[in-house]
Amino acid sequence: MKREIKVLTDAERRKLDGTNISLHVRLNNPHKDMFVVKVLPGTKVLGYLDAAVLENCTMRIHHSARRKVAAGANRSVHCWILGTYKYVTNESHLLLPSLTRDAVEIHYNPKRDQSFVLHNGGAVETAKRILFWYKRIYLLKESN
Repeated sequence: MKREIKVLTDAERRKLDGTNISLHVRLNNPHKDMFVVKVLPGTKVLGYLDAAVLENCTMRIHHSARRKVAAGANRSVHCWILGTYKYVTNESHLLLPSLTRDAVEIHYNPKRDQSFVLHNGGAVETAKRILFWYKRIYLLKESN
């Protein structure tokens, strides 16, 4: 039985403004380019987003699960990013890719990395603002 994917509506995203949430990618999700949203505290999935801006972010990795995945175990959710959700209007949503011009992409590979890393290789554990855009994650410059 296929699981229903609930993409958050504009009204639901507006209500989330200022809420502490967790975002991660679920690799066995039929919509692999979307981020899973959980409201903190809690573990219940609220829905899915293709793009989001989080402020005051902290990266989390469950290291024993990361080691299992790196050793070839089934992929599981073992890393996520916590932060305060910043609502972006539907009109502004289309402009989000322009923010990536001066941003640095953040990567994570459980087989290679023990933390989230910047495109240039430096580890990142916290960030002022992060843009999530169709399965890509960008550290936004302070001036954006």
